[in-house]
Amino acid sequence: MAEQMKALGIELFERARAAGRLRGDITWLDVEYLRCLSLFRWELEDLAREQLAGMPPECSSRCPTSWTRS
Repeated sequence: MAEQMKALGIELFERARAAGRLRGDITWLDVEYLRCLSLFRWELEDLAREQLAGMPPECSSRCPTSWTRS
């Protein structure tokens, strides 16, 4: 499933580039980097919300417990 989504993402990127909707200096690597940052931020926000709700970090299903322990 992940490989299929990556392939579709690359195809969409190439279509947008071919249509002239992207600057010429934007690469797939730039897009992938920003996507990873966005997903990581989303995971951190979920973790923070769970902690504010009183859920212990060890109970988080989204984040390995090694990330939450000091």
